[in-house]
Amino acid sequence: MAQFCIVAPHQLCEGLKKDNLLGTAHLLLAHDVVKYATAYHNLFHTDNMWSAHRLIILDNSVVETGNAVDLGMIKEAMSIVAPTCIVLPDVYEKVHETIISCDNAYDSWSALCVKTETTLMMCPQGRTLADFVYCAERFKRYEAFPFIQWWGVPRNLVKNVGSRRDAIKILHAINSERSIHLLGFSDNMIDDVLCARLPEVASIDSAVPLRVDNFSINGSFRPRNPNWFETAEYDYARLSTNLDYVRRLVTTEK
Repeated sequence: MAQFCIVAPHQLCEGLKKDNLLGTAHLLLAHDVVKYATAYHNLFHTDNMWSAHRLIILDNSVVETGNAVDLGMIKEAMSIVAPTCIVLPDVYEKVHETIISCDNAYDSWSALCVKTETTLMMCPQGRTLADFVYCAERFKRYEAFPFIQWWGVPRNLVKNVGSRRDAIKILHAINSERSIHLLGFSDNMIDDVLCARLPEVASIDSAVPLRVDNFSINGSFRPRNPNWFETAEYDYARLSTNLDYVRRLVTTEK
């Protein structure tokens, strides 16, 4: 089953948990987890509340902050939420910088996984599909490394090349043992939904259904308020409707 991963501030997650809408799949932003440590710990660190489908992706916050967070912040965030997967530090649309960043981080970041059930996600970057493939192929040498069990596909590929479909097929061809996660909804949510339902894709995340009034795959939504994580208010009727719809859209039997 493909999973929809909620991206939401802690105050919305608290309301969702109270109303049994929280689900088992989430993408958490490392810098926000550290900032609100107690709230996130109470929400996500209790293993008894999770099923076998538990998926907590700890993102490196590169989109939100402009740069991937450092090892110290990742380590602190891990202790707070016990993630199942960590996104290695990529550099937005930069091929060689992403390769170097992941090379430099692998040993120290993978050391955090040794005594836990945490895995790592590699997110190739590039403005063109050819650059993206080049980046992914450079990561092929990590295929025997046990902790790297995920591919991440960034949403900017849709803007640059029209769809993530070919990137998904390429990543599966390069290493079919890794699960594939789509990082965020793009400006073409029809493509996002169709790609999320491909048999190679395990999950997709987004904050869009949590922040808009009436979620629709044909919708045209305003850019997110930069203060949304701080000011978002829980609304059961809106959130329950939007989450039910998006979960049905992207989830499919394999």
